[in-house]
Formats: sequence, C-alpha cells, structure tokens
Amino acid sequence: MSTNTPEERELLRLYKCVVDTGTDVLTAFAKYKLLPTYNGNFKQYLNDKKHELFHLWKSRKLLCCECPPVGCNHKRTGHMPTWIFQKLYDDTGPEERTHIVRNNRTIVQVCLHKYVSRNIAIHELDFSTILFLLRNLGVLSQNETASLDLITTTRSQICQAYSMNSFTMAFLNTTWTKLENALVDLVDPPFKRIIRNDIKQLREADLKKERITELMKNVEEVKLIVSIFKDNALNILLK
Repeated sequence: MSTNTPEERELLRLYKCVVDTGTDVLTAFAKYKLLPTYNGNFKQYLNDKKHELFHLWKSRKLLCCECPPVGCNHKRTGHMPTWIFQKLYDDTGPEERTHIVRNNRTIVQVCLHKYVSRNIAIHELDFSTILFLLRNLGVLSQNETASLDLITTTRSQICQAYSMNSFTMAFLNTTWTKLENALVDLVDPPFKRIIRNDIKQLREADLKKERITELMKNVEEVKLIVSIFKDNALNILLK
C-alpha cells in the first residue's frame, strides 16, 4: 500500500487503533474475565487450566494422565493452534513414563506433567492468544461476544484490504464508530471516556513514515496468523 490517499491513511489509523487500543482493552477485559480468582496471577491460571487447554490443543481421543478412567470430560469448544499452546507452555517438565499408555505402538495417553507453564504475564500475550482464551474459557454475555466479534471482524477486514481495493471513506467512518462502541463496551465505566478520547486523538494523528512501515509489517504478520486459523478450521471440518 502506498498510503498516498486519505482512505489508505485512514485504514492504517484504524489498524493502529485495533492493534494498540484494541489490545490494551482486550488485555484489561481478559484480566477481569479470566483472573479474578487468581489475584491476577496468569501463571497460576495456566497451571490450573493446563488440562483443559491441553485438550483444546490435542484431540479429545488422546488422553492424558489427568483424565478420568472414562475418558476426557472437557468439552472441546474450539481448536488451539500449536503456536498458541507453545506460547503458554513448554515441554521440559519431568515426564513420568508410567503415565504414558500405548495401544500396540500408538500412544493413547500422555503425561501432562511434561508441559510446564511459562513465566509470562497476560499483558505480554498477542491479540490472537488473548482472544482465543476469552472465546474458549471466558464466560461472556451476548453483548460482550458481539463486541469481540466486531473487533475481530474489523481487524480481519483491515488486513484483507491490503490485497484488494481500499474502502471508501464513508465505510471507514462507519467502521470507526462501530469499533469505538465495541471497545468502549468492554471497559469499566470510569474508563469509557478515556478510551473515547484516545480514539479521537488517534483519528486526528499524523502517522510518521517509520510508524507506517511498522504497521504495514504488522499487517502482513496478522494476515499470516489469520490464514493459519482458517487452515486449522478447515482441517477440523475435513476430519
């Protein structure tokens, strides 16, 4: 993208809003939804949710040493890509060989102790990882789900715009309004005015050349992540 037209520059401002403001809002929202009983300790949360997250990553047919004798009892609401699981856990833990069960030569049960929670804070996670945790482990209202859907759709549309014609200014203005309302819906009342002011300043900002280059690089990275998610979803449907 050349960023020569007002529409192209506005598109980058929108993307910056989703990446910067959107990630900040999503992180605060995730702390509120996922960590209230863990005193904000994300590592403790990962330790507690490891069994559930493992089965979101691996098939329910593959058991682990924490599964009851009747089999996995966790509802598989989605599929976690390997790269997300590896951001949260490493595989350097003390594996107990007696926890590994084989049927002929096929492993049917693994040792969950092999996977150790990484020392990472929730604010260090990327947009896609936080979104996955919220959608699969968070208890969300219908309005909260709708807001997350709109933010995700906007982010995807902006990235796809770099391989098609730019949107009209009328469409971009409408998208700004919808995105702002969705972000504001996810923050506590005392911070709603702050978020609106931040978005207003961002819409009036003059993006520097270096920042444009950085944003465009980020867009390409997001496009790759989106394509991975689509491929994983297609593979699940074909199984």
